[in-house]
Amino acid sequence: MACSICQNLEHDYQVCVREINSILQRRFRSGGEKLRELFRWQDRRDRAVQALYAHRKTHDISPQDRLKTA
Repeated sequence: MACSICQNLEHDYQVCVREINSILQRRFRSGGEKLRELFRWQDRRDRAVQALYAHRKTHDISPQDRLKTA
């Protein structure tokens, strides 16, 4: 079972993916506007993935190693 932080970070990632899919389905006034929105959400998605993987690494650290870094 994932911890609550993992669940929140995964939720943030899923929101970004859904929004990217929505952008691809929608019409925009211009191609440039669509690309700006797409790039903005892709950047948010990338940050969400980075945060999720950085957090998951904390689960892999043994208790002894946590004491060394504290």
